[in-house]
Amino acid sequence: MINVGIKKNCFSDGNLHKSATYFAPAPRESKEALLEQIEKIKKAPFIRGLVSTVTDMAVLLNDKRQIIMANDVFCKMVGLDATTVIGMRPGEALDCKNVSQGPSGCGTSPYCASCGAVLAILKSQKFKSQFTDECVIYTKDGKQIKLYISASEFMAEGESFTLLIAKQNK
Repeated sequence: MINVGIKKNCFSDGNLHKSATYFAPAPRESKEALLEQIEKIKKAPFIRGLVSTVTDMAVLLNDKRQIIMANDVFCKMVGLDATTVIGMRPGEALDCKNVSQGPSGCGTSPYCASCGAVLAILKSQKFKSQFTDECVIYTKDGKQIKLYISASEFMAEGESFTLLIAKQNK
């Protein structure tokens, strides 16, 4: 069972203009829509099992790049529990310093155009295929997180989701 505690800033409040971005689309799902997507994932045991058994960081994203499910490896890396990351975008959970540079968080700052994570996610969503890339996340506290990213589309209950797997490069 997935317990959901969605943070207020992780879903649409209806106040954000659709074009408020420098790169990737800005809109987010409402809290209700996120809860519906989580229910769809509950009905897809293969996807849930896959996310939880991956030995690298893994998150399942909706089409707005928001986290619907995260494995223990990812949660341990970001220092948050699985319910707290629901609705966040990957860079927000990883504490990327560029999140605050965009009008709608991860993916929407001018710097995101060169981020391998958001590029792999967007290509996977557009072309319905697997894409890989590399990225370096610079955190707000000055750390560098070097990641090898793989993004793949999955369908559950007629809705498209993206499985994002991240392996840390030392």
